[in-house]
Amino acid sequence: MRTFPWAEVPHQLRLGLLAGGTGRSHLAGLARGSLAASRVHAGSPERSGFLARLGFDLLLAAWEEDALNGALAHPLLTLGDSALPPTVRNALRWLVEHWRPEARTERLANRGDLQGLRQLLEQRTQAQDPHLLRAVVEVLLLEGEPADILSFISQFAQNPDWLPEPTLRTMLSADLYAVVEPGMHVDRLSALAEELPLAGMRERLAHALYRSGDPERALSLWRGVLEARPWNVNLALRSRDVLLGRDQEFAPLAGGCSILLYSWNKQDDLHRALTALEAAATSDFLRETRVVVLDNGSTDQTPETLRNWCGRWGRDRFEHVRLDVNVGAPAARNWLLAREDVRSRRWTVFLDDDALVPSGWFERLGAAARRYPDAQAWGCTVVDAGRPWVLQSADLHLRVAHTPEPGTEPRGQTPALPVTDLQHQGFDLGRFDSLRCCASVTGCCHLFRTRSLVERGGFDIRYSPSQFDDLDCDLRAVAQGGYTVCQGWLRVEHLKRSGVAARRAKGAAGNGEGNLVKLRSRFSDRDVQRMATELAQRQEDELQRAHADLTDAWESGACP
Repeated sequence: MRTFPWAEVPHQLRLGLLAGGTGRSHLAGLARGSLAASRVHAGSPERSGFLARLGFDLLLAAWEEDALNGALAHPLLTLGDSALPPTVRNALRWLVEHWRPEARTERLANRGDLQGLRQLLEQRTQAQDPHLLRAVVEVLLLEGEPADILSFISQFAQNPDWLPEPTLRTMLSADLYAVVEPGMHVDRLSALAEELPLAGMRERLAHALYRSGDPERALSLWRGVLEARPWNVNLALRSRDVLLGRDQEFAPLAGGCSILLYSWNKQDDLHRALTALEAAATSDFLRETRVVVLDNGSTDQTPETLRNWCGRWGRDRFEHVRLDVNVGAPAARNWLLAREDVRSRRWTVFLDDDALVPSGWFERLGAAARRYPDAQAWGCTVVDAGRPWVLQSADLHLRVAHTPEPGTEPRGQTPALPVTDLQHQGFDLGRFDSLRCCASVTGCCHLFRTRSLVERGGFDIRYSPSQFDDLDCDLRAVAQGGYTVCQGWLRVEHLKRSGVAARRAKGAAGNGEGNLVKLRSRFSDRDVQRMATELAQRQEDELQRAHADLTDAWESGACP
């Protein structure tokens, strides 16, 4: 596999590339940074040329993730008109010519008004409006059921006037097939990839092959993509895991584990969460764990629900405790963590009361802890329940490019969240399917070594009643030289649809905004830069090992 010259990459750009090789906005921002760096190093033609080529490839990758985005088409044509295949060049020219953003479309999209957008699209059958079609698809994937999306694919095929440009039709069709039940659409994606041999098309086909149970053919395609884009850390780590069998690793959390939940007035969600937990229980789980649920002052039927579950599981495996008032998330976590029976167990898992764990979840976390024994916390990928292509959280990395010092933001502006949101910049194509070190994971499913968490001081009650106390806990560990691990092969469904909210929110509100100010006050721009630099070295070492494993396997013929 082609070696990527990391030494030639400027520091800030290197941090961004190591955070992730996916996310349309992220890639576009990295492209701008690389192109700007190429001008800075104009006195060194070789390095300048490398950075210019990298910037162009990053911009092309961003467009491949968001093919109907006309804002990306013009700079691509400007930078590399002659370097593009004729079919791609024609598609970009058509997109530039027809890109006419409208405020009405934006308003409907921001409200999630799928019906209004569909009506507008049907009224403009001949309009050839890629901005409108892009909004329809985005909201459809956020709001629609699988049957709705498959129906739209059929309708799209019957209405060529919606998007007459053939290359863009191919790319949009591939996106939809790869996102919704990809393993069922291998033949369609194979035909589309033949029509348009772009790296992003091959990656979509490989994703479908993997999900269909054909990892060898997926690895063969990933090899070609990585030869072209060795900077893609997500794909390198996913390929490494599949090659080495880490995608199939399971191990118990030996030494005893407390499963801790707290809940307030969510009896139905809590019942579904406990039902999923029971259904996923294995012999390892039953041997090693005890479940404790804190009723955080609920006024609905939560107490009765918990009494029923206690009778169902027995007091030796399940206990519930009730507080008279809602003390908030961090205090509830600390209250549970202070119990002697919890502290006597080696491991602690905090689960949200609306998280639906799948079969094997406990052993997936055990495999992550065994593979990265010196991490301070472990977590997983979280998706919207019923719409697993809508990602809520994955591996979170420190964001350094746009992190102003606390107090320097324009008046009334919320400070920037100091971690990435790459998972919100598209829909699931398996790009977060890997085991990797990161800065933080979501608190929806959060594993700790109990003693380490207690010594760290637990959760900061200044973030009461909720929001960012889990992120703060992880970042305090990173500030002390630690790191978190995301078990991307574990996917937990979350009944709260925060994946949709995160894509539409223009900023935090109320308590969340106040807690974000507190978080940014604790971790200054200088702190974030230092933490990101230290973590990036660990991530680069991990990536270099992955490249070495892949190169050895491919050059020896052990892998196709």
